[in-house]
Amino acid sequence: MKKFIPLIFFAFVAAQAPPSFKLKEVRVEGNKETSENMVLYTAGLQAGQDVSTEDFRRAVKRLWELGVFSNIQIHFEGESPEGILISIEVEESPVLGKVIFKGNKKLKDRKFKEKISFQRGMRIKPNFMTKTINKMKKMYMEDGYFLAKVTGEMIPSESEIDDGKQDIIFTIKEGKKVKIKDIVIVGNTNNFGWLASKSWIPIPAGLRKKLTLIKLRWQLKETKIRSWWKFWAPTYDQKKYTEDKDALTTFYRDEGYRDFTILSDSVYYEPKKKGLMVRLNVNEGNRYKYRNFTWEGNALYETEILEKTLNLNDGDFYSKSGFEEAVFQNVQSLYMDRGYLYSSIEPFFTPVGDDSLDVHFSITENNKVYIRNINIYGNDKTRENVIRRELDVFPGDLFRRTLLQRSMRKLNVLNYFDPTSLSPNVVPVDEDEIDLDITLAEKSSDKASANIGFTGIYGMTGGGNIEFNNFMGRGQILSFGFNVGTQVSVYNNYGKPG
Repeated sequence: MKKFIPLIFFAFVAAQAPPSFKLKEVRVEGNKETSENMVLYTAGLQAGQDVSTEDFRRAVKRLWELGVFSNIQIHFEGESPEGILISIEVEESPVLGKVIFKGNKKLKDRKFKEKISFQRGMRIKPNFMTKTINKMKKMYMEDGYFLAKVTGEMIPSESEIDDGKQDIIFTIKEGKKVKIKDIVIVGNTNNFGWLASKSWIPIPAGLRKKLTLIKLRWQLKETKIRSWWKFWAPTYDQKKYTEDKDALTTFYRDEGYRDFTILSDSVYYEPKKKGLMVRLNVNEGNRYKYRNFTWEGNALYETEILEKTLNLNDGDFYSKSGFEEAVFQNVQSLYMDRGYLYSSIEPFFTPVGDDSLDVHFSITENNKVYIRNINIYGNDKTRENVIRRELDVFPGDLFRRTLLQRSMRKLNVLNYFDPTSLSPNVVPVDEDEIDLDITLAEKSSDKASANIGFTGIYGMTGGGNIEFNNFMGRGQILSFGFNVGTQVSVYNNYGKPG
């Protein structure tokens, strides 16, 4: 009769006897498709070998890492003067045939296959079903289906090509999208909105609080409360909710609350499960004003010029967006329009008291940068000279950001290219030179129109027009038109745009 003694037995023996054992024989049981030699080789256990308890632990670990077995046990079978006899009993994980999804209408099979890693012929690990079901539920939750239920079962495959394999069937009950019943913001102590923020206007405190809450909820552009008067029912969307939390943070920081944070948030069912509750716990922090600005490292421009360009004044309320625009658009442009591409402006904030900020700017101007080459890619139709004639920057020129931006606007006006592709890439060559790589995505801007009608006097009337805005990629316009009435007329036009 086989006697099973787990690895703890070896730990006990090791405490009572010498720290190693001589293996007389090692047997392999339970393997069907995996060869005995593969099991023994992976386990690292061979007859005649001296082993310790640590070798048994490593053997189980190595076999498990193969991903082939769902259960691994080492049994002590007996001992003799020549050593001990052990058996390695394994249970092979089933092989996957097909994965079938049933009941899914809102999320298609393709969507699941993009997110879930599986393929025919792979070994089904013990936790595969649980992990896959949890992942599918999460996908439904992110899409607003909080009540979706997913179950899974494994059945022998009926397909001849999958003989001996196991099919997995996931059965889904999607339910309805869950709507938001209420949004609660905890920790708000300040008033927002034109009416609520005016302390001199005599309105009840409760109304002032409600007006503020409306203003804060308004920042959550896509996460809205269900209302009886809305024909479209707002539903919960995890991705949009995350974006809305960022929008709320931006709102506060643009209102001067530089230290604002969302401490925690939760989304949960109300007791009757008819809607979702959204709860945000916030810490507003203090509202700051600028007290003083100081500069260092500015050799190219006088401090007065930088302060005028910055256009922020002592006593102004801090705004994150306004500050970043003032520094990295306004002031940085002064340097980039003089060729100082690698200049940097680093702001340091020092809170003073409860409501003031001192801001110190440390500027590193570095050296001027020139354009070595301008490379144009993606113009499969438009000729390169058509593109280059719109550029206000040239090889050998000093880098100027304003001219480069103007060049991109001129290319956009042509309407030959996708606007999202008009973002040049700066490629450093050395500390004094760069290459500009302009990768374009062509689009069609040709037009065609036609009309037809009938009158009692003239009978059938009509006309048409075809316009090629970038004829043969030369940046020229070619148009044909015709009119049919009491007489037929045909006309064409050929020329440059503008």
